Amino acid sequence: MLAVADRQQGFFDAVWCSDLLPEGSIYSLLAEHGDRIVRDEDFADCYSERRGRPSIPPSLLAKVLLLAFREGLSDERAMDAVRFDLRWKVALDLPVDHPGFHPTSLVRFRARLLLHGKERLVFERSLELATELGLLSGPAEQILDWRDKAAREALLAEVARDAGRALRAVEEGDELAADAAIAEAAKLLREIVGQEFELADEELPRPRGGRRSRQILSAEDPDMRHARSSAARPFTGYKIHAAAATEAPLLTSIALSPGNEHDGHHAGTLVDQQPEQRRPTRVIGDTAYGNIEVREELERRSVSVLAPVHSTSPKNGTIPKDAFEIDLEADTVTCPQGNTRPIYKPRRNRRSDTGVRVAQFLESDCEPCPLGERCAPTGGRRIRITRREDLRQAGLRALADPSEREHLKRTRPRIERLLGLIVHRYQGRRSRYLGSRKSEFQALWTAVLVNLHPIGGALRAQAA
Repeated sequence: MLAVADRQQGFFDAVWCSDLLPEGSIYSLLAEHGDRIVRDEDFADCYSERRGRPSIPPSLLAKVLLLAFREGLSDERAMDAVRFDLRWKVALDLPVDHPGFHPTSLVRFRARLLLHGKERLVFERSLELATELGLLSGPAEQILDWRDKAAREALLAEVARDAGRALRAVEEGDELAADAAIAEAAKLLREIVGQEFELADEELPRPRGGRRSRQILSAEDPDMRHARSSAARPFTGYKIHAAAATEAPLLTSIALSPGNEHDGHHAGTLVDQQPEQRRPTRVIGDTAYGNIEVREELERRSVSVLAPVHSTSPKNGTIPKDAFEIDLEADTVTCPQGNTRPIYKPRRNRRSDTGVRVAQFLESDCEPCPLGERCAPTGGRRIRITRREDLRQAGLRALADPSEREHLKRTRPRIERLLGLIVHRYQGRRSRYLGSRKSEFQALWTAVLVNLHPIGGALRAQAA
């Protein structure tokens, strides 16, 4: 049953020590404005109205979670802080002799939020508060070793045979197959065996070599993947994708994906997560968000893109495609020396038609040209016109404007600073939990801590 926080002050309440807190700290922010950041009534759907024992006020547990994420504490260490740290008692509006709660209270609270789909609640509440304070003003721009190989293979083959026997037992047992949890575990085991071993009817299972893009790495966390943040920095896990407002240092959307997925594929998700009145009209990003697929996906949402246009680097210093003037209305392409050729559709099998067209500069056009060696080293030059070349050209036109280039250069790094807070200040590089939903839960609640910096400043200014 939902219980709400008691606002009546007592003689032993730690609030009498609030003057000891540093001004502008997270502790003083929660002490003064905690009821505006998290409210008990927001969690009403997670609790019964009349049945059961009164709960710990969910706003109190939410504040404990925020402080635990901020300081990188385990559940047990967080409850020690509730019991012994005076700063926490002031922030949580508890009496100085409050004994705290059992650490499993936080475990059950997180499970309750995930079960009811409320893991985004406090993040969205931080954005509502930012809107109330004038930090967000509606649609605008947003920034998105074993040594013996034979012994090793023999052991792995035995593991594969054991797995096969377990799967057959599930398939042959009606009661086992009817159990949803067992069926889901069997499906996962079947995938892992299939990806790791080559199976034949009469032969021993043989381990497969190499890696696959969708390879399951852990039965405990089947969604995480191998990936690289750079050539020298491999990692295993997830990527955080984020959108931020350009008008204030606020994260407006958070998503999580397996580490091997392309950043740009989640641009639409970052837009769709936001309510209609807060969705951006334009997004700013790096090259990952500047390719044709991302631009087309965002165009369907009536969102434009300001980002570097993705292009392949020409070999041996060859003059790039961007140096050619492409006129889609006249269906012509003009080379840097002023020679114009028509755009046409090459003959190809209709079943494999991709909508790509070409403009062909003949050898007779290029041989006498002074730029021939750099532009057409093989004699002629073919310019490929993509199916949505209009989006590519629009991106290039935007970048040709000096004011837009300066805006991109000045604005895009803001989200890197906000993500830096998540990664470095709040230890967001390492997930505290297994599984994509719980890892996203951590990312969302850490994003609330980032948003509380400008929100706290606005609240102090409002009170002054």
